[in-house]
Amino acid sequence: MGSYASSGVDSYCNVVEVPDALHANGALIVASDRGYNSFAPNQYLMSKGNSFHHNTVIWDLGAAGTVGYQQSDAAHQPDFFLDNPPPDFNMYHLSSLASTNFIYDNNNTQSNSRKTFAQYQAAGADVHGTADTNYTSGFPMVSITSPADQTAFANSVTVAASASDPSGIDKVEFYVDWTLRATVTSSPYNFDWSNATTGSHTVAAMAYSKAGIGACYAVTLTKQ
Repeated sequence: MGSYASSGVDSYCNVVEVPDALHANGALIVASDRGYNSFAPNQYLMSKGNSFHHNTVIWDLGAAGTVGYQQSDAAHQPDFFLDNPPPDFNMYHLSSLASTNFIYDNNNTQSNSRKTFAQYQAAGADVHGTADTNYTSGFPMVSITSPADQTAFANSVTVAASASDPSGIDKVEFYVDWTLRATVTSSPYNFDWSNATTGSHTVAAMAYSKAGIGACYAVTLTKQ
């Protein structure tokens, strides 16, 4: 997963498996010198307003692909780390916490040095994220079964989710615009949502397996 000269890419609720393969990275947002758009308005191509949050990244044994933000165009994009919110609330599962599979320098040196997760957090990335060595347990399957994506509602709505995992489901959390609104520890996984403000909202169900792995599913709902 990569964004090299894009604006407004909001990446969430993905499960990314990084294989043990040459040049196989996990997820990168990059400031790269792509020059100017050949079509009107012929703007300089920049990485702005991109975000990476509430994702699950799992490295296979031996995998060394990276996740993070890479500054490779400091001359034209000196505000790259200001223009793109830092990655956050992601869950990382590696074979070793000593693995240097993260990039986030938060400066314009263009060093793009590989970091451990602890060093990644110290640089300002994923301050609410987590990392562990639980990388062989798979991930839970979760979906919002009702209402459908892009549904509009007038007053209140019940959000229903399904979740499963071979180890069992520990809990399902419901978020509205990435604010936690409810936690359900047993089926049925439902959330009654009222008092919503008018407009479009991202509603997500985050399932956690008893093996300690999380995954989420999101829809866009509109309060009329």
